[in-house]
Amino acid sequence: MWPYDHPLNQVSTLQKDTLYNLRRHADETEIPILREMEPKELGELIHMNESHGLAVKNAAQSLPMIDVTYALRPLSNDILEVHVKIIPTFKWNTRVSTSAEPFYIWIQEEEGINILQWRSVRLMQSTTSVELDFVLSFEEELPQSLTIVSASDRWLGSGEEKLITLEGVRMPTIAPAHTRLLDIPFLNIRCLDDTSLVDMYRKHVNTLNGIQTQAFWTLYHTNMNTLVSAPVGSGKTFLGEMAIW
Repeated sequence: MWPYDHPLNQVSTLQKDTLYNLRRHADETEIPILREMEPKELGELIHMNESHGLAVKNAAQSLPMIDVTYALRPLSNDILEVHVKIIPTFKWNTRVSTSAEPFYIWIQEEEGINILQWRSVRLMQSTTSVELDFVLSFEEELPQSLTIVSASDRWLGSGEEKLITLEGVRMPTIAPAHTRLLDIPFLNIRCLDDTSLVDMYRKHVNTLNGIQTQAFWTLYHTNMNTLVSAPVGSGKTFLGEMAIW
C-alpha cells in the first residue's frame, strides 16, 4: 500500500465500503484514538452504523503495535546502558498475525541520521513483554537526547518514536587507569624482613620483578583490597602468598 494510505487498509477483516468511508471521513484519525472510541461513536465518525464502528474498532485493536518504556543506567564515564521494555498493545488475531509478529527496535542519534544499536524481536501470542539492554559508548560528552524507534517488519503505521532526554543524566567521573608507578628499583628478596621467609623463597626468587616490586608494599604491609592484573607467569601467585604472610 502507499505510505499515505490509512494503516487499517492492511487489515483484511474490514469490508471495502467500510475502508472507503474510513479513508473519506477519518483518514487523519490515528490508531490509538480509534481504539479508545466506542463503536457507536466510530460508526457516526465514518457515517455508518454501530456494527461498522465495531468492525473498525476490532481492526484497530488487532493491528500489531507495541508500547516502549526505558530506564537509563550509567556504567562508566563514557558508557550508558538503556534498558528497554516492550509490551504488546494489540489483541492477537490469528487471521491478522498468524503465529508471530517480528519487530525492530533501535536507538538513533538525536539528528536521526545514525543508528547506534538495533535489535530484532519476535512476538508470539503468549508474549507479555520483552526486555532488551542497549549498551552505548560515547567518545565525547553525552548528546542532549537519543531516540528509541520501534517498527514492525510487516505493518506500516505501527511504529513509534520515543525521545530520551539526557540533560539530567550524571555519568561517573573518569577513574584513573592504574595505580601511579613508584620510582624504585627492583626489590631484593630481603625486603621480606623475615629470615625464615627469605631463606625459603631465596631458592626460587632472589629479586622481585617489576609487577611484584610495585605491588609488594601494599600486599605485604597493609590490609587494603588490591586488584593485580597481569599475564600468566608474571608472579601473581607470589604476590598472593605475600598477602597471606
